[in-house]
Amino acid sequence: MKEFRMTSIHAGGAPLTGNGPIALAIRRENAYGLAEMRLTLGAPAADLGSFALRLDAENGPAFDHILAAPDPNEDLAVVTSFRYADPVPPAIFPGDSVSITWPNAGGVVWAIEVIGRE
Repeated sequence: MKEFRMTSIHAGGAPLTGNGPIALAIRRENAYGLAEMRLTLGAPAADLGSFALRLDAENGPAFDHILAAPDPNEDLAVVTSFRYADPVPPAIFPGDSVSITWPNAGGVVWAIEVIGRE
């Protein structure tokens, strides 16, 4: 399988960095396995518990689910990584969307890296 890292073009031109709220919907033309999502913050954030990585399936809400969300009881780190075990990472099909949301009320600088395998 070929690994790739998503850039802003995969998010419809939206940058994968900033200091405002995160509201990204990432789609690709080809099916892929989601290998890892990394969130890097400029400083620890008190509201990281509201961060969510979701699958919005083209087949409808019955197939939607949360792929990852930080445990609000854990220490808040400046780098949070969600890794998906081989050999079966979540399958994302054409028409599906991976949404990444976080209100970022504190205006913390952030960067996101999404790694997949085709």
